[in-house]
Amino acid sequence: MTLKTNKNDRPSNENIRNKATGSQVNNNERYKCKKCNLSHIARKCPAYGKVCNICGKLNHYAVGCKNKGLLQQRVQQRNVQDLIQEDNLEEMIEILDVSSINNDNATVWYEKIKLDDYNLLKFKLDTGSQVNLIPYALYKQMSINKKPKSCNIVLRAYGGQKIVPLFEVELNACINNKNVNLNFIIIQEKAQPILGLDGCVKLGLIKKVDNVNSNLVISNNKYSNKDMFIENNADVFNGLGLFPDTYKIKIDSNAEGIIRPPRRLPQTLAVKLEKELEELVKNKIIARVKEPEKWSSNIIC
Repeated sequence: MTLKTNKNDRPSNENIRNKATGSQVNNNERYKCKKCNLSHIARKCPAYGKVCNICGKLNHYAVGCKNKGLLQQRVQQRNVQDLIQEDNLEEMIEILDVSSINNDNATVWYEKIKLDDYNLLKFKLDTGSQVNLIPYALYKQMSINKKPKSCNIVLRAYGGQKIVPLFEVELNACINNKNVNLNFIIIQEKAQPILGLDGCVKLGLIKKVDNVNSNLVISNNKYSNKDMFIENNADVFNGLGLFPDTYKIKIDSNAEGIIRPPRRLPQTLAVKLEKELEELVKNKIIARVKEPEKWSSNIIC
């Protein structure tokens, strides 16, 4: 048996039930949608196919989500994360760079410096470091009776390694009859004691030079400029350099000679070149060749 449905029993396209409100609306009538919180006609919801930022489900915005409890939980979690990030930022405000920890491969300078009443201590001069460092094991051996100060900085070593200092102490540093009070950071890591930029400057171990005169020649303060230096060493700068011995170039007997073709010479240089060649022959630097040779090179003017 076949059942037929009367067209009048079907819902009209003009009257569609709004699932969000539960009421019937006209297909061309605008209404306030609870899924997107906007006004639009039926079946034109902009939230259709979109993912909710709260529950992760489809076809509604977060403003129309029924799981508002999830939103409150996420807000609380975000506030906690913000507090953690703020604490980390405050802790890292005074990060200082220490350019070398346990790095002895590079060319370095060392100086022995007297600290308080302790004997000389060998420091590495490191202008890339903003602090002075002493490892705790070495500081303990010094038996210096000084009150330590709290240290709230975090050091960053070469390569990004973070080092948390133990404490800070002020010591009197002496070298070349110059005494300066300096702050030293005491660290747990085993490392070479480091004298940073500030300490090097205050102790007079380095000096900033703003201008360099290329004409000045420093040689035991004897010469003030280049011309005077050349004049006082005329035997070195006059004539051609000549070694006392004769050197013979050895060539593999199986090697095949190469003859380079002559380069084109500008006419304006022809006279100068001829004079220069005559001078070289006269000084026995080169010799004339009247027959073909196995080897021949170009002249570079």
